Amino acid sequence: MASHAELAEIFGEQNIETMDYRDALRIGLTEEDALVLSHVGLPRNCGALFTAEVEGSPPLFAVRNFSDDGANRAVILGGPRDDPKMRYFLNVRDGFVGLIAFHDEPRGEVVNSTLGDFVEFLYHIARRDVSPAPGSSAEGVRDADRLAEILIDRDPHAFREPDTWWSIAIAQIREHEEGS
Repeated sequence: MASHAELAEIFGEQNIETMDYRDALRIGLTEEDALVLSHVGLPRNCGALFTAEVEGSPPLFAVRNFSDDGANRAVILGGPRDDPKMRYFLNVRDGFVGLIAFHDEPRGEVVNSTLGDFVEFLYHIARRDVSPAPGSSAEGVRDADRLAEILIDRDPHAFREPDTWWSIAIAQIREHEEGS
């Protein structure tokens, strides 16, 4: 999994959001997820795919209960940059990262199997953006395919269907490279 130092190398130390470790444990996160949020962190901005600087409600690291007994709760992780009505969340009980849309008809989907996978995906997408541009369209497509292989190997569930969040992101990267 990407480390805090690796994120800082790409985003800059001042552009990483962290949550207090004790607060993370207090809301019920596993030790592993608490360590990811407190010691690795999340980038403030990762292109159009992710921002921790969400506008409106719910804000970053807010806790939302989706059941009366509090057994089904989530921590808000951020959202896509261009849609203030969408939020990434960490399911506290089951540990997956999802995306929920608070549009007319609220809907959600699982994005990654774990928080560590989610951070790893953001890291690889951002690392690709700061790497030297490929020499040709064909090289760009091969780079996109290698990125997909890395991410699919890491979290196959995130690519279970062609219309999942990361499947669409990789398809858009490939289309961009094919058009270059």
